[in-house]
Parts: sequence; C-alpha cells; structure tokens
Amino acid sequence: MLDDKIFLDKEVTPTVVKILDDAKIMNNERVPLPKIYHYILTHSKDIREAYITLFLFGVSYRWYKEDNNLK
Repeated sequence: MLDDKIFLDKEVTPTVVKILDDAKIMNNERVPLPKIYHYILTHSKDIREAYITLFLFGVSYRWYKEDNNLK
C-alpha cells in the first residue's frame, strides 16, 4: 500500500490532473476517443506523463461506460 501511495504522489502531478479533467469533460461532451487520445498525447510534457494520463483516463472511461450501460 505504501508503494502505491508513493507512486501516486510521484506520478499524478497537477498537469496530469488538469489533462485528465479536460479529457473527462471532452468525454462527457461525446468527443470521439481518438480526439481525446490526441489531446492527451499533445498536451503531456513527456511520454511518462502521457502514459499515466492515458491509464487513468482508461480506468475512468471504463467506469463511465459501466455507469451509462454503454458497450
């Protein structure tokens, strides 16, 4: 558990949170996924930040699909 906390404190930066919030707003507005992915990739400062943001968005997207009974 401590390793998870250290990982999240280190990897989930304010920039990641901002990009993730924007991506969630885009998702709620029904923007196509490729455009959301492109937004995440172009607004991330490096590949590590892009990967963590894509991972977190993927998790939230899965919950979004389940909550809205989408396939």
